[in-house]
Parts: sequence; C-alpha cells; structure tokens
Amino acid sequence: MTENQRILFSEILILHLEFNLEEDGIKKWNLVKELRKKKIKLRRSMGVAEYERLLAKGREAYGIKIKKKV
Repeated sequence: MTENQRILFSEILILHLEFNLEEDGIKKWNLVKELRKKKIKLRRSMGVAEYERLLAKGREAYGIKIKKKV
C-alpha cells in the first residue's frame, strides 16, 4: 500500500467512525456520500482484487462476519 493509499484508508476509517457516531440524518447522508467517494478512489488506486483482499484481511483480523445476501 502506498503512502497516499494509507492516508486515504485512514480517512475512510475516520469517516466511518463519524458516521456511526452521528445522529443527524442529513449529516449522515453527507458522510455516506464522502465515504463512498473515498472508497471508490481507494479501490481504483489499489485495484479491485487488492482492495477486496485488504477488506477480507481486515474482517478476518477483527472477527467481523459479513451477512450473505440470499
């Protein structure tokens, strides 16, 4: 991961935390839009396969289970 990618990933984590703590619906909506832009930028920078691998490793490290769509 490059330095720019690390910075972008850190920004994503901070936005995600802000989103979870925010109670105002309009502010949450704006955070979601910004979060989406940064995730897309990181995915394009890293490549889809590497981005997905990063997410999978993070979920595994923290024991996060994703819900499968039926």
